[in-house]
Amino acid sequence: MSSLSETQRRSSETKPEGSSVKATHSETKQEVLARRAFNAASRTRR
Repeated sequence: MSSLSETQRRSSETKPEGSSVKATHSETKQEVLARRAFNAASRTRR
C-alpha cells in the first residue's frame, strides 16, 4: 500500500504542474488498477 503512494508522489513531482497533472492522475489510476489485477492474479496462482 505504501509503495502505491510513493509511486503517485514520484509521478506528480516529476511531471510539471498544469494540465498535465490531470493526465498523470488518470495514468496513476490505470497503473493502480493494473497492479491490483496483477496482485490478484499472483495470489490466485499461489
